[in-house]
Amino acid sequence: MNPISLLQKEKVLPLVTFKEIEHVAPLCQTLVSAGLNCIEIAYRSELATEAISIASKQKDLLVGAGTVITPDQAMEAINAGAQLIIAPGLNSDVINYCKEKGIPVIPGVCTPTEITNAIGHGLEYLKFFPSESFGGIKTLKAIGGPFPNIQFMPAGGINPSNFMDYLSLSQVFCCSGSWMVKPEHIETQDFEQIKKNCIQILQSINEEA
Repeated sequence: MNPISLLQKEKVLPLVTFKEIEHVAPLCQTLVSAGLNCIEIAYRSELATEAISIASKQKDLLVGAGTVITPDQAMEAINAGAQLIIAPGLNSDVINYCKEKGIPVIPGVCTPTEITNAIGHGLEYLKFFPSESFGGIKTLKAIGGPFPNIQFMPAGGINPSNFMDYLSLSQVFCCSGSWMVKPEHIETQDFEQIKKNCIQILQSINEEA
């Protein structure tokens, strides 16, 4: 299953910024055991590349690199085993590099102009970021009119109380965020609580399916 298809199936993508490298393997194992087979490792720490390398060795786990803002970061992530590149903004150099390598890329957009530029790159799956700050569900509903063929992954302000509302929109294929895997639970290595959170989220999604 290709990365986009998997995200369409999973509906949620946990975003993680690792501060301790020893947390990577047990967290990845926790996600898979909970039935969530994807992770977005953010380039918000110097451990990102090494974390991607470790995570990519976990069986049945899609590893995406997040917060990628330069082609060099994309290169490091892909060489480390990332199967998907996610960016906070629309960078043509990053998009072109990923296309050359045959790696799916989901750039961040928040305006019609950026969406149009992404379409010019042949992309149909985009990250709507920062979602809540730019009108959230109301904006996505409005965008759906002129861009009916575009599918969005909202991120930024997504939480347990609103993610199902986002997923109810026909133009949303997945939600990304850290609410599933809270930083404080990673730091205290409370992987059991993380597992419970993920199971609960997946149950909510399945109940609405």
